[in-house]
Parts: sequence; structure tokens; C-alpha cells
Amino acid sequence: MNADEQATPRATEAEAVIVRLADVLLRENAALGDGRRDELAGLTAEKIAACRAYEALLRSFADNPDTLAAIDDDQRRRLRQLGDKLISVAEDNARRLEVAVAAHRRFMDTVAEAARSLAPGPGIYSRNGSVGQGRTARAVAPVAVSVNRSL
Repeated sequence: MNADEQATPRATEAEAVIVRLADVLLRENAALGDGRRDELAGLTAEKIAACRAYEALLRSFADNPDTLAAIDDDQRRRLRQLGDKLISVAEDNARRLEVAVAAHRRFMDTVAEAARSLAPGPGIYSRNGSVGQGRTARAVAPVAVSVNRSL
């Protein structure tokens, strides 16, 4: 098959791959926006597969530029529109993922700080000389005492 004969099926395949990736990203955006964290693991696996298919498609066009050049104007216009939509959806996905990661990081920092504040401190001496567990996370710094011979 020459490049002209491959152009139409390759353009149709490209449309399907782009639509699949955009669909996965849209579903992930909706799950991130609605806080449906249980769906994200499955979507991540699906997104990885769709991205690999998209990368393979781009690689095949880079390896066979004549096929891409032979695509008719109508298909080229549809591919450009789908590509623009994919860019928009991917940018929205990146923003949503960034927000989700930052929120998760803040949550984990808050949990870690709460755990540190509840941890018993080191054993400290009371006024009567007995050793007890301190209820603070940090030991009180000892008071510096200096003694000279004149005392």
C-alpha cells in the first residue's frame, strides 16, 4: 500500500485514538471534580493505555510522514479540531491533578502534624524528682546553670 492508500485508514485510526484519550481524560476530570477517588485507579490504567496508543500513533506518523501528508483536507480539519479539543481537555486534567495532589499533600501534612502532637514526649523529671512521661511532643529545653567558685 502506498501513502495515499494508507492515509484514510490511518486518519480514521488517529481520530479513534484521539477520541479515546479525550474521553478517558474527561471521565478522570469528572471523577476528580466530584471527589470520586475510587474510580481514579481504573481510569489511570485506562489513561496509560490510551496515552501509549496515542504515542504509537504519533511515532508512526513521524516514521511515515508521506502518510500524514496524503490525508485529505476534510480529515485534516477533523484531526486538527480533535487535537485542539484534546489539548484543552489535557490542560484541564493537568490543573485538576495538580490541585488534587496539593490537597492530598496538605491533608497528609496535617495528619502527620496531628500524630506528632499526640506522641508522648521524652521522660522528664518532675519537681519532686520522679520521672514521668511528658505529654508534650517536645521536651522543654533545660535551663542553663553556671556555677562559679564564689558561691
